[in-house]
Amino acid sequence: MNSLMSDSEVISVLKGLVIDGVDRAKSGHPGGALSSMDFAYILFSEFLNYDPDDVNWLGRDRFILSAGHESMLIYSLLYMQGFLPLDELKNFRQLHSRTPGHPECHLTPGVECTTGPLGQGAAMSVGFAIASRFLDEKTGGGLFGNKTWTLLGDGCMQEGVTLGVASLAGHLGLDSLVWYYDCNQVQISGAVSRSQSDDYQKVFEGFGWEVIDIDGHDHQSIRGALKQAEMPRQKPLLIIGRTTICKGAHSLEGSHHSHGAPLPEEEKLLTKKKLGLPADTPFYCPDQVLEHFRRLNGERRQKVAKWQSLWQEKMADDVHASFINKAFGDVDID
Repeated sequence: MNSLMSDSEVISVLKGLVIDGVDRAKSGHPGGALSSMDFAYILFSEFLNYDPDDVNWLGRDRFILSAGHESMLIYSLLYMQGFLPLDELKNFRQLHSRTPGHPECHLTPGVECTTGPLGQGAAMSVGFAIASRFLDEKTGGGLFGNKTWTLLGDGCMQEGVTLGVASLAGHLGLDSLVWYYDCNQVQISGAVSRSQSDDYQKVFEGFGWEVIDIDGHDHQSIRGALKQAEMPRQKPLLIIGRTTICKGAHSLEGSHHSHGAPLPEEEKLLTKKKLGLPADTPFYCPDQVLEHFRRLNGERRQKVAKWQSLWQEKMADDVHASFINKAFGDVDID
């Protein structure tokens, strides 16, 4: 690969990491991770607000993977951010690794909450957004205006708990909450259409959400939706991304057989060839890919420094400092 990377090249490398992690473990869910990757890459590399030097920075955006079975998606992104070593991706689903089959917050830096049962992450994301609003109001604004980004799959949307908390989020007008629904219309046993025909745009608009419907593989559309997510609003936002499961695979694009099992050996090799990856180099990720992914880190560090300055101002105010100390204890943010 050339030193000047394209988004498509980086996405291909990320997909290769997912494929290889699941392949080495002989277990996992590659299909949904590949269909979600265009959105997740653009979110993490361009829009997600985080500190490249401190995974626990209090002012960070929160990303919640409600579709927890797509765990190799977030692990590959955490590696790109610099929060996980490559060896942990190679140890996917192994005993004592920091990359379990579903993300667990007590094990893995950068995982905000443990997500296993479908819909659980969606429910917790509403709690995260409520907490951010509470903290921001209690501290006078500015410190906790962070976004809560949540990635859901078809299975998440089918759970009653998801619809219940969506109703609450709309009622409360949680404007910092953004859900991305990776709508590939496939579940582990076949097409979603066999059991469901819900119109989620109408459902969520009825709940009081703003809804955007896009091609989840079109980068211009994804960026447009994310820019809209950054605009002031008084409602939570649902982005419906129309995608193809296992996007980029040689012959399993759109197949439910890619949902919950490693790609067969020949399929894996031909998929890597299609993606422009070396078939004989597992976990391939040249330095240029990392550099491209982290190209906005300088801007992120400037935002962190500005936030830290505001923190010091708040701590100089007796009322705000008293609440902050009660909420967080004696926090050292330098």
